[in-house]
Amino acid sequence: MKRISIFELALLVSMIALLVISERSFAQNCWTLPSVTQSAMIANNTAAGGRLTQHISGETPPPHESQFNKTLFVNSGQYIDAVQQAIAAGRGQQECPAVPAQGQLSKRQTIRLAQPAPMYYCANDNNDGTCRISNPLNASQVWFVFSYNNGSWILNSAYPRE
Repeated sequence: MKRISIFELALLVSMIALLVISERSFAQNCWTLPSVTQSAMIANNTAAGGRLTQHISGETPPPHESQFNKTLFVNSGQYIDAVQQAIAAGRGQQECPAVPAQGQLSKRQTIRLAQPAPMYYCANDNNDGTCRISNPLNASQVWFVFSYNNGSWILNSAYPRE
């Protein structure tokens, strides 16, 4: 077995430290990225590759998707309130690296709502994927999922959780 010299060990430690520092220096709070800001807008999300409308009652989900078996915000205003809480949260916000590592193409941020809020669980859908029959549920948190899509980070989805 070959021994590693002190010089080689120091070089290896320096390289690892540099990789860790550079990864952190190129990562940004996901919410500050223009591509995330644009894709967080309901009207832009599907075109950006997201599935946000799949979790908002009254919105039509992307083609070939459905609200069936999904948790839903009661309306778009409730989603916007959750986004504002996530941005205001400060601590615990997800960081999106400029170039994600292999297998790191998705990041999740969870926020606790200030108080439990009524949401829906879709029990049956229409032909266009919109929810037809929903059951109430009280959500205490919202999950935001950021994805690296076509060279940019986007808000892929957001959904309420009990």
